[in-house]
Amino acid sequence: MEDIAEYIDRHFEEYVQRLAFLCSFETLAAERRGFEEGAERVASMFEAIGGDPRIIPYEGTPYVVTHMPGTGDHTLAFYNHFDTYPIGPLSAWETPPFELTRRDNRLIGRGACDNKGNIVARLSAVEAYKAVRGELPMNILFFQDAEEEIGSPTLGKFINHHTDILQADGWIWEAGGKDASDRLEIFLGAHGILYVDLEVTTAAESIHGSYAGSFPNAIWRLVWALNTIQDEQGRVRIPHFYDAVQPVTADMRDLLASLPVDLEQLRNKLRIADWPENVPENRLSVLEQQYVAPYASIIGMGGGHQAEGVGIILPHRANARLGFFLVPDQDPDDLLTLLRDYLIDQGFGDVKITVEATLPPAGTPPTAGLARCLAETAAGIYDPTPAVFPSMRGISPMGYITKPFGVPVMGTGVGYIDSRIHQPNENIRIEDFVQNIKLMAAFIESAAGVEDWG
Repeated sequence: MEDIAEYIDRHFEEYVQRLAFLCSFETLAAERRGFEEGAERVASMFEAIGGDPRIIPYEGTPYVVTHMPGTGDHTLAFYNHFDTYPIGPLSAWETPPFELTRRDNRLIGRGACDNKGNIVARLSAVEAYKAVRGELPMNILFFQDAEEEIGSPTLGKFINHHTDILQADGWIWEAGGKDASDRLEIFLGAHGILYVDLEVTTAAESIHGSYAGSFPNAIWRLVWALNTIQDEQGRVRIPHFYDAVQPVTADMRDLLASLPVDLEQLRNKLRIADWPENVPENRLSVLEQQYVAPYASIIGMGGGHQAEGVGIILPHRANARLGFFLVPDQDPDDLLTLLRDYLIDQGFGDVKITVEATLPPAGTPPTAGLARCLAETAAGIYDPTPAVFPSMRGISPMGYITKPFGVPVMGTGVGYIDSRIHQPNENIRIEDFVQNIKLMAAFIESAAGVEDWG
């Protein structure tokens, strides 16, 4: 791989120019702005390295799918997105957000990390490999989303309609990076979610508080309903909620035990005054709950008098936002049915349930051949040794790939702890950018020698 690494070093300025080209425009999914230009720019970059990109509109959203043939039977796919998060207050930016700026050892601009830096790193790795070796050792598929920053609302439907052109034996997901210790993180999955709003209405409008002894209180009614959903130990009470959850394997426990996570440091960083009783003190149990167990969380509540001063009313409406964070093989649609039936059974059929978002969970076993290959390849390039996590922090549409195709999916990328994703002055470090290009090129070569990717 030294010849390819040397090629990457020699052509680094070209990669910076590619990133500058991508970062010079805004694709804002929330306002459906810049879709066409974004798709065309992305397609032109893949065409320039010998790909055959197709821009495929679906319900007004342009997806870009690019195939590049190789000599082997396997197909490796890369998922990325070219939409960006809003820039926020322009005054908070040190540099123009859509003018990639090199400052010290950083490249600053909206999308530099999330997610255009990863697009450029991956296509540059493929281009470098092909330029040096003459041909690719496997088929390569690039799949570009335009709506990731708003939850990819049409992604699942697009995939279901186009499974024929998205067939692959393994996927590299959109992003990742290095932690505070400069250790690369690799993710093997992501929690899914059922995000709902629960609403109780007890009257047409709020009533004078003197009636509180006679008439129902919407907030109390909602609190009683919420109390049936989870016990004090954090276990969800809904019958059959855990039926599809697979037992934690010995390999997964070994992986959890190896994670470089300092719980005491995390507790201090987050300024948690007291460790809640429903969080086990055993380190392995805490990590298991965090990364491989499903859980429920009340994300927000509203109702009644919230303004300053005394206001004596009887609240007529109350609502709560709940997130059910799911693991393989739970299904958010199945859980919604269980939740509705359970609330009715508990006497809360009047609680209105509005679904805000659903995403299927995703998970790749740490024993999968492709997962081992990525970890081993990264260990030969990065120091300290990369950490492999069972799942990403937060949620991701990764499950739209793992559910229909049943193939390994892993995530890593060009970022680092201070990349300031979704913040002003988003950036990547130059050395991380180069290192990740070399990782992707080396991984292509290593994966070609692995017979069983699953």
